[in-house]
This record gives sequence, structure tokens and C-alpha cells, in this order.
Amino acid sequence: QLFGEWGDAPPAQELYLRLFRIGIPVWFDDGPYFAQVGASLLAPGDVALVVSRSGENAIAMKFLEIAREHGALTAVITGNPQSPLATEADVPLNTGTGVGGSWTDYFAGRSSDTLV
Repeated sequence: QLFGEWGDAPPAQELYLRLFRIGIPVWFDDGPYFAQVGASLLAPGDVALVVSRSGENAIAMKFLEIAREHGALTAVITGNPQSPLATEADVPLNTGTGVGGSWTDYFAGRSSDTLV
């Protein structure tokens, strides 16, 4: 189960399409309600993955909490290794590109999120 919203959705969608294309059962959500429902359907052996460059998305945190309650492994792709999401996830993946204020920061981060 993949989750990413707003500017974090494109790398999550890219991963979704790549996994789907090779036959791996995968779901992607970019809104709070579907994400919470999807997380509640997870079970041991499943993975809940969040893409959040800032690592401070409250909706994504709720997604991870629900997924963990149902036994799923939790992971986050983020540019902030000290963020709440990074410390909450079982597997934090740091892109090395934090949140920036300019369009170049945005696209650099989006590229690194996708490459991870």
C-alpha cells in the first residue's frame, strides 16, 4: 500500500506503476480517507510505504499507525531523517534531499524520491 499526497504523490505514483507493471499487487492512495481504509485492510506480511519529503505529514502518520496496528511493515521515503515519520517507520529511507523553497529544490527532491 503506497501513500503520498500533493507534491509527494508523483514519486509514489511512479513506484505504483512500476510495481503494477511487473505484476506485484499494489495499491496507491493520495487522500486521507482511502489511505486509512487501505491501511486497515493490511495484514502481517504487507508493506505500507509513505513518500513524504518533509516527513511531517499528519495524514501519512495516521496511515502508518493504522498499518502498524494491523501488522504491516511500515516504511517512509523522506528527505528528513529526523522527522516524525522517519522515526515512526520500521524502515526509513532517506533521500538526502530535504524540503526547499524554490522550484529547483522541488524537482531535485522529486527526482531523488523517485530514484530511491
